[in-house]
Amino acid sequence: MNASDDTEEGILFYVLNGYGVTVSYLIINIVTTILGVMILFLNFLVIDTIRRKHELTNTADVLLLSLALADFLTGILVLYNTAYTMTNFQNSLECRFRYSLLLTVAISSGFHLLALTIDRYIKIIKPLHYSRLCKRSTFLTTCISVWIFAILVGLVPTFGWKNNYEETNGDDLLCSFFGTLHEDYLRMIVVLFFIPVILILILYSHIYKVAHRHSRQIAVQERTVHPHAKDKLSWKFTKTISIIIGVYLLMWLPTGILVILNVEGKLYHKSNSDKGVILIYTSGLAFFNSLLDPIIYAFQISSVKKRFKSVFCCSKQNSVENQICTVGYTTNMVLIKSGVRIETINT
Repeated sequence: MNASDDTEEGILFYVLNGYGVTVSYLIINIVTTILGVMILFLNFLVIDTIRRKHELTNTADVLLLSLALADFLTGILVLYNTAYTMTNFQNSLECRFRYSLLLTVAISSGFHLLALTIDRYIKIIKPLHYSRLCKRSTFLTTCISVWIFAILVGLVPTFGWKNNYEETNGDDLLCSFFGTLHEDYLRMIVVLFFIPVILILILYSHIYKVAHRHSRQIAVQERTVHPHAKDKLSWKFTKTISIIIGVYLLMWLPTGILVILNVEGKLYHKSNSDKGVILIYTSGLAFFNSLLDPIIYAFQISSVKKRFKSVFCCSKQNSVENQICTVGYTTNMVLIKSGVRIETINT
């Protein structure tokens, strides 16, 4: 998004390469900075909370922890990307490396959600085999494999699979997303996006069929005996994962559609810079997903909910208590100066 294209009166100041920053552009970058900080803070709380649990409620918490790490890294990259856009630093290698990191985290998130879906599928559909198939060591291996795969695919542009700048329009920015990344590489990214999405939808369609059947059985069971606590917990965790996946698909869909339209040649009439402006808004939704995930955890996972309450509620409660203590102390001092004897001071 080249702010220099606007009128001179609308430009607040200039940065590198004669790039003029307007009021609207500055506001966008301030908002993304706040978004990045919030993503970092909330996901740090989630990571620290899950890490501190001596006995994880689900062995799949390992996957949840790794997904929260991906969201945390997204926060770092949001701040990194904002710093770039504000300075307009133009370097082809840095540009490709930055996009590689963003794609690495995006690929990792998608396949972590697929792994969580497979975990829920086995838990619900094949419960007798769950303890044998879904061990903590299995999930650790899965997380490591997902990250290695995401890094290898994500870093491909850094090592040379890119567009040559001479082949793009001369008025485009050197570091535009669509001008830098090769269309064949973007096609591969689209495929890697839809593979987990399609598998997730297939598996969850089967899960919800079973869930509907189980809900009727549970309704009958509740009229006779109390349902098993572990069954309730398992279904609650499944619901949590389904919400996370639904939000992920909703937030990432606009960016996915934009990339598909580009590789299919439907946006040929737009320059790479113009497409980059659209990408700013669609990717903003995708980044916002990393902020929503810890909020979902806070509503659905008791340990995370307690941690969030201790951070956001206790500080307010302590502030009120401090005010009460201050008022009590001031009142006592006034009484003492007035010659009134105080036997007991309760604050």
